[in-house]
Amino acid sequence: MDDIYMSFLFWSRSRQNVYNVSKAFRRLDSYATWMERTGRELIDPPLTLDSIEKAFRAWDIQLSHDKEGRLVIWFDLARIQMQVLRREVSPVDTERAMVWLTHIAMLDKKAQQNGMVVACNMDRAGFWEASTIIPPPLALKLDRFTLGTIPIKTHGIYVINASGWVHVALGVLKPFLSPKMRDRVQVLDNASGFLEAVLGANNIPKDFRACGGTLEKDLIATNFPQVGPPDDTTSTTAVAAS
Repeated sequence: MDDIYMSFLFWSRSRQNVYNVSKAFRRLDSYATWMERTGRELIDPPLTLDSIEKAFRAWDIQLSHDKEGRLVIWFDLARIQMQVLRREVSPVDTERAMVWLTHIAMLDKKAQQNGMVVACNMDRAGFWEASTIIPPPLALKLDRFTLGTIPIKTHGIYVINASGWVHVALGVLKPFLSPKMRDRVQVLDNASGFLEAVLGANNIPKDFRACGGTLEKDLIATNFPQVGPPDDTTSTTAVAAS
């Protein structure tokens, strides 16, 4: 538990290295409340690697550190095994896998110090495909968890291969976003060379679409091979095929 407490203290640190203990406690209280309300779904059965293996493999999310030492979450719709998600993975299974992943990020020392970045390949998915990957009630629940409780600062969200509806949706939402958040979210019409320059090509998984990444194994495959992608298979292009 000490590691959890420390992650909230790091999150509350200002640029002048001043820690706001009251701010950290309020965030920690929100985290504890969310975890308590969700408790039974997370402890029955216990949240182990075995219990989230199928769900996490189906989502096939990757992690790395960029050249600034930030944690990067690589979310690639082209790699999601959609048929497995629909037929073999329940919403609770997805919730448990995402909570497990979130705690990996929370306890990552570089993420605590330097924050994180999210890179998302939309794979030209239409509105319906993208909006139904996670059932809306679960999506709202996870939003409250990831946006309102976790103690990791997000420094950038980069979206590539987006369909036109993403630009429209972002245009509608922008007036309601803070100036900082508006600057952080970037929908890239042409990502060629951009992510390589910002994050470093050697930190981008080589199979992340439309980028010249050279990273052979991400942090999940290196540290948790049980839930990482199998060496002898390739991920399916799920959204396009569904």
